[in-house]
Amino acid sequence: MSVRVQARIADPLGAPLATIANFAGGDDAAALDYTICSAPGAVGVCEISLPRSVSSDILLRDGRITLERSIDGRAFAPDNDVVYTMETFRYVRGRRHITAYQATGLLGRRIVAYPAGSSYALKAAAAAGDQLLTFARENLGASISAANRDGAETQADVSAYLSIPANSGLGASVAKAAARRRLDEVARELCEASALAGTYLTYEIANAGGGLLELRVFAGQRGVDRTATITLSEAAGTLANSTLTIDYHNEATWAVAAGAGEGVDRLIATQLDATRISASPFGRIERFVDRSNVTDATALQDDADTAVRAGRPTITLTGELRETFRFVRGIDFDLGDLVSAASPETPQTFTMRLEMVRETWNSSGRAQQIGLREVT
Repeated sequence: MSVRVQARIADPLGAPLATIANFAGGDDAAALDYTICSAPGAVGVCEISLPRSVSSDILLRDGRITLERSIDGRAFAPDNDVVYTMETFRYVRGRRHITAYQATGLLGRRIVAYPAGSSYALKAAAAAGDQLLTFARENLGASISAANRDGAETQADVSAYLSIPANSGLGASVAKAAARRRLDEVARELCEASALAGTYLTYEIANAGGGLLELRVFAGQRGVDRTATITLSEAAGTLANSTLTIDYHNEATWAVAAGAGEGVDRLIATQLDATRISASPFGRIERFVDRSNVTDATALQDDADTAVRAGRPTITLTGELRETFRFVRGIDFDLGDLVSAASPETPQTFTMRLEMVRETWNSSGRAQQIGLREVT
């Protein structure tokens, strides 16, 4: 089995500038290290090291990097339609180092810049995926209301470059109040609230081709359920040097969300997880969620519920991916798939979601690492 990779470099509008294909490492070659993430709110990173022979003219703020792979002689195809925007440039000993971030992070450049209680900041219960898309349209798309949004709207509408699809009812029904909060935080919380209500939800900004980016929302799972056919484990020969982590450090088992008002008149909502609290005499772990401009009790309760769900312990498995001619990422499985997974250190087999893929290309060759999280 053979795999090749190439990086296509474009300007901030998506116009092609260069293609980098030599990632053998060394003084005259490039090196590549990229991560693609699919968990709600997670943003992958792409780092490219270029020799001096590559013109620095292609190093542009928000310049785009898309990655394509060729597997066993097949035509080059996009790797999960991932696209990165350049943000950091370092010049060291005759080389140029680019750090770029998965375009999903662009949601973090906006806030929900509308007053509390307005229809643009307070949404009655509806499908969480629709809420996410609507907030996006109203803060970086064609539905921006200049008459209601804070301040001047200079270059706020990027709908010429970012496509936001029509609402399609994805996700569980969720109410949300989000006045003047970061859009990426709001999107992540909508996904958490949907999952709490029984429907997994995630999102990404991906390359749609022709210079256009696209906001995509996925319900249930991003990929395919392969739990019956694929097991990622050292015993199966599909993983090496794996690490199973069960982490309680950031756990929360009780939360209070406080909304509008003062003193005893302040609107509050609470939530707890009695099962996790009872696991230890010190199992009550409290969190405070400050939502001082929220006036809607349903939205505030969703915030308290989400804080407790987000505070669950995590079970993750990481390791080096071992491919064979019958087990190839991009053909037999890929990012977002549900798989069975196991560690040699425990007798358990977990149902996990493949949430992270990392590939490195340098003078040592190609290596892949993956990250999985238990489905709960």
